[in-house]
Amino acid sequence: MARALRNTLFCLLPLLLLTGAGPAAAADTERLLEGTFRWNQGSREDKPIQAQLTQVDDDVWQATFTFRFNGSQRRWRGELQGSLDGGEVTGTVSQGRGRRPRTWRIEGSVQDGVLQASHYEQRRSGETLTGTIRLVVEE
Repeated sequence: MARALRNTLFCLLPLLLLTGAGPAAAADTERLLEGTFRWNQGSREDKPIQAQLTQVDDDVWQATFTFRFNGSQRRWRGELQGSLDGGEVTGTVSQGRGRRPRTWRIEGSVQDGVLQASHYEQRRSGETLTGTIRLVVEE
């Protein structure tokens, strides 16, 4: 049994190295971006925000935005599509579940290592521009 396991690992190791699987590849699929957001209502000041991105496919990212708003910790979760190296980035994120979930459409672009985007709340009555996000992709 131990010999069969050793032989299997011996055969799989070159394959893992050739495909880039393993700890180094996993690190490339996780990105933590930091920056600011601005809400169009209220103080209209830039506030800190973080985005944890996990690559799930070519130019497809599972996203969690974390920030404080009106004294409470908030999380928007969803998906972004686009290259972080440059070009258009779009997606949809949501906050909450149950009776009052809220959803926003994100639309922007990455240029010179910075993602600049607008967020639009999706409502039954239509879509409303609610503010902007600026995240540093590269330092």
